[in-house]
Amino acid sequence: MLRMSEKEYLKITGKTVSKIKSKQAAVIHKIGLVSNDPQERLYCYLVSKLGQDRVRKEVEGLIPGRRYRADIVIDQNIVFEFDGFAYHRSKTAFQKDRERQNLFVHHGYRVYRFFAKQILEDPSVALKFVPGQADANALHKSCITGRM
Repeated sequence: MLRMSEKEYLKITGKTVSKIKSKQAAVIHKIGLVSNDPQERLYCYLVSKLGQDRVRKEVEGLIPGRRYRADIVIDQNIVFEFDGFAYHRSKTAFQKDRERQNLFVHHGYRVYRFFAKQILEDPSVALKFVPGQADANALHKSCITGRM
């Protein structure tokens, strides 16, 4: 589970928990500030692992002449996107999303897609797509399980 202090959460997200009832705030602080929004959870996880200077969210202007917004961008060329069933239910939405991905790839971005359950259960799955992080992630898991 991702754990961070309220101060760290505020610094990363710009959001505060002060509007939450004090009892709820105490519980959230005790277990760690964890969002149920998969994009927010992955963003906070990646910032905690890679640093805020390498991770951006809801980035616009990556494709000249298009108003596309990337969910999460790492460094200069990695895009993480979330595929929600509600949005991709129609054939048109699915097709437009593929056109969008092709434009990202054409402009030099590596696009990786995740679904909510995948990130909510284990946000570390995204690290294997970040150069230099896959080996560190495998090493961490081998230390826990005793095998590579």
